[in-house]
Amino acid sequence: MQIENHQLLLDTYRIFLDADIPKGGKAIINTDGVILRANDRNSIFSLEEGALLSSILPEITQVLSPKTLQKSITHNKSIRCEITVAERETDYCFQLTISPLIAEVTALFLVEFTDITHYKSAVVTVEKQRRRIEEELLLRTREIVQTDLFTKDHGGFLANFMRGLRHDLHSPIAQLKDIIDYNRTTDDPKKKEYSARLIDDCLEKLSNTARGFSDFVDLHILPHSNMETIEIDKLFTEVRELLSENITRTKANISTNFTEAPTFFFNKMIMSSIVYNLLSNAIRFRRKDTVPVIFVRTSTEGSDFIFSIKDNGLGIDLAAHASKLFVPFQRLHPDASGGGVGLSMIKNALVEYGGDIQVESAIGKGTTVRVCIPTQNK
Repeated sequence: MQIENHQLLLDTYRIFLDADIPKGGKAIINTDGVILRANDRNSIFSLEEGALLSSILPEITQVLSPKTLQKSITHNKSIRCEITVAERETDYCFQLTISPLIAEVTALFLVEFTDITHYKSAVVTVEKQRRRIEEELLLRTREIVQTDLFTKDHGGFLANFMRGLRHDLHSPIAQLKDIIDYNRTTDDPKKKEYSARLIDDCLEKLSNTARGFSDFVDLHILPHSNMETIEIDKLFTEVRELLSENITRTKANISTNFTEAPTFFFNKMIMSSIVYNLLSNAIRFRRKDTVPVIFVRTSTEGSDFIFSIKDNGLGIDLAAHASKLFVPFQRLHPDASGGGVGLSMIKNALVEYGGDIQVESAIGKGTTVRVCIPTQNK
């Protein structure tokens, strides 16, 4: 009778067992831990029928003990644990779920192996990047404290910036801590996948904020005495390389024309930050399902050097938001990622050199940004 019940359970779960698990496997075992049927098509280890599962994976011997399996049957509750399998000098992490299959007086167990290597790796990466961001923010904060910027004319701008920074750091850091704790404690693969996406979102927000803070210090705290002749084509190529991943991912079509004004005399660090912010904005604030088309050119108007960048992105309702364009941490597109500090920093830095930034835009028709820099004598 027990053999018939075993066969009935095996037949009942045949279709479920045969379904593929990407980079995983399934098996049905009896109370002795013997594999009765298995699906190891996508597994990195063999699940041979008739073998003891504990002989294939010795580290789960305790999990497959008669006492543990009987407890699972009694409470009709699955057993979950994580295992690491080495394959070709690479460690793969799997979540092991052992679920009792009970029919009358007999019981078998469905064993599922789900590859969670990506999620485990993501958590480690997030921890490293979180520490790096915290160290960067601490360093930049010290640089600000060691200056007398608070007593200078920029105090109003700095006060607004610091208030926005405090808000933008507190929220994602608190969320990130909770999500990481949740990711560590849950055994559900779907919940791990969902929490991993949330971790990526929080990390992107923190990275954007940290980048904005770093740029702020570079533009407003550190010395700006290094004026030099800049080859705009070379500088743009360097910035483009920094954004190569975003450019490739979005398939952005970027064209340039620097023939009218190929060189100019300015602070290279500030100009690099300006170009980086404007190009990354043109890519970031693209229209959904539309390839970004971006045109960059330089020219001269009187004694001014002009750097302009035009895109076909979301555009800005200037009638409604013109007053917020150059206020730090004001987001005109809440659904898009970004720190909301780029334009405000560019504006504030250019004022120091007698320059300016102008924006032309319309919703759904894209944006053109013009940076005007007075020609300075060498």
